[in-house]
Amino acid sequence: MHKKVKCVVLCVYLACVFAGTSAVAFAQSDETCEAKFRANMYSVCLVDAREGWVCGDGGLIYHTEDGGLTWKVQPMKTKEALFSISFVNPEVGWVVGNKGLIFHTTDGGTTWEPQTSPKSKILFTLSAISEQKAIAAGDWGTIVYTSDGGKTWEDRTYPKDMMMYGIDFVDENEGWIAGEFGTVLHTADGGETWEKQETGIEHMLYSVSFSSKLDGMASGIDGMLIMTSDGGQTWQQVEYWESEGEKIELPEDLMAGAEDERTLEVRQEYIKQQTQRSPLFEVKYLDNVAVAVGDAGVYHLSKDKGKTWNKPTLPSDMGLLWFRGVSLVKKDDDVVGVTVGAKSVCIVNENTDLMAIGYLPSLTYCVAPK
Repeated sequence: MHKKVKCVVLCVYLACVFAGTSAVAFAQSDETCEAKFRANMYSVCLVDAREGWVCGDGGLIYHTEDGGLTWKVQPMKTKEALFSISFVNPEVGWVVGNKGLIFHTTDGGTTWEPQTSPKSKILFTLSAISEQKAIAAGDWGTIVYTSDGGKTWEDRTYPKDMMMYGIDFVDENEGWIAGEFGTVLHTADGGETWEKQETGIEHMLYSVSFSSKLDGMASGIDGMLIMTSDGGQTWQQVEYWESEGEKIELPEDLMAGAEDERTLEVRQEYIKQQTQRSPLFEVKYLDNVAVAVGDAGVYHLSKDKGKTWNKPTLPSDMGLLWFRGVSLVKKDDDVVGVTVGAKSVCIVNENTDLMAIGYLPSLTYCVAPK
């Protein structure tokens, strides 16, 4: 049973999170962590259970050294939106964004240096594969690649004009990109060549994530979630939403009137709107744990490789926000993660337990201890 939400100070909760505290329940209440006017965050990258980075509007980059509980701004030489950030270790990483911007760091983000993309198109997604190799993708089928730490970037644009929003590599050779028209592209040679995989859908896909060379997920518009267990040779749609099959009660004004064609159309449109699912902007998958997030406060967790999902109850003010970036890493035998999104909202999870929640740069915890 959920208890009344209480806001507790950072110093009290800090030790609990990293001491392996059991699940924390969140409940709707008048006492919520109120969002202030803050920048939207689009991407997060953890390199271990304590250190990570996020990026977002206005060229903002934040860095954490305590697993997402507190964050410090890092200097950046742009005010443009930054859409994706990726590190290979605590020192080396890249960030990409609007107008084909690429920045690189070799000192953990203390300094960021611009690099030159062969394309000026927006770069929405990025994967840092090694200290020398990275791949970014974005608008108009743009794919750019470096094998020398970013001194030079090669144009490997896909021959079809489409948006590319998600990218994931499991090693230096094997990777996937997701985008428009239900597209999933696969490479087995580090991005030298790409082959389209048949997903069986035509929906916009925003994200792709693989836990191994065989097991992966992709998410997209209208709550779309698809899974594969054979490296993407075949994909199956996942029916994870709780509202499936529920009866929709029509308002009185739609109940009245003749059973003419127009009235039936209006009723059908109402039912469609009520059952329409919010887009899933990001899915991340590691070991048995998966996190899928999206618009209108959608935040789903799975602890059995996506077979079943639960939707934790978040503070009521977060029901109007969207979540966009998720990062998962190993912590001993557990999986820990950070999720970010609109107005600098931030959630920290351990496996499928919510551990902390609030807004960057320092989370104000709204917790109901068990």
